[in-house]
Amino acid sequence: MHLLFNDPSTSPRTELGRIIYGALYGLSTCALYELLGMAGMPTFYDKLLQVPWLNLSVKRIDAAVRLTARSPVAPSPGSLTPARRNLAYMSVWAVVFTVMSVTQAVGDSHPGQWLPFWRHACEDGRRYACPYLADLQVGFCNRGSAWACNEAGLMHIALSRSGEDLRRLDPAGAAEPFRRGCELGFQAACGNLRTLTSGTGAFAAAPPTLADYPIILRGSKGEISERKPSELYALACHEGWPGTCEHISAALGQGGQN
Repeated sequence: MHLLFNDPSTSPRTELGRIIYGALYGLSTCALYELLGMAGMPTFYDKLLQVPWLNLSVKRIDAAVRLTARSPVAPSPGSLTPARRNLAYMSVWAVVFTVMSVTQAVGDSHPGQWLPFWRHACEDGRRYACPYLADLQVGFCNRGSAWACNEAGLMHIALSRSGEDLRRLDPAGAAEPFRRGCELGFQAACGNLRTLTSGTGAFAAAPPTLADYPIILRGSKGEISERKPSELYALACHEGWPGTCEHISAALGQGGQN
């Protein structure tokens, strides 16, 4: 995203214009996150929707800056040369990015790419965390995780009751992920499908199986290469999946075989 909205061909030419452009992108991202969340729509579009409009506003921003004779933000003639200003800007950016990487605010190890992070956020009542969790579960369900299908159905029902997600107001929509999970052999999903269609009984959750882990342990960086039970449990433990750390030793004792 940093490279997308800072493309020289679609960003302002003036230095003050670039500052304004960057500030507008940051502010619009926060605003769109709130608006999309309140509308019950996927919040990850908050980083994309404003880019075309900002690109179209580049000439207007530059024109407005050039009409300003002097600005307290714009560099004065006696300040650093353009090359040194650029070096100063890039140095500040490098320091900030390094600090963010060290603190895991960005990067491959950020916990926000894994499902347990959003599960805890949903349980803690974080805004729009539950709809995002439901989207993750549906995605894993579509990739073939029976456990994720069952969880997606349960989350669909929970969201239909809370009204937090306008896409999931009808509890009958949970039938599709339950049916998919049942077809994949997840007995809890079969039972939940019967409960949903009959209107009697209680919905039930069940832990994931080893067959689910290669799918549900993947983050935003792509598929995982681990396949042995000991490796899967170790990765699940690292990501924060409950009840997995104690299985590592048992899996190693079995020679990593299922």
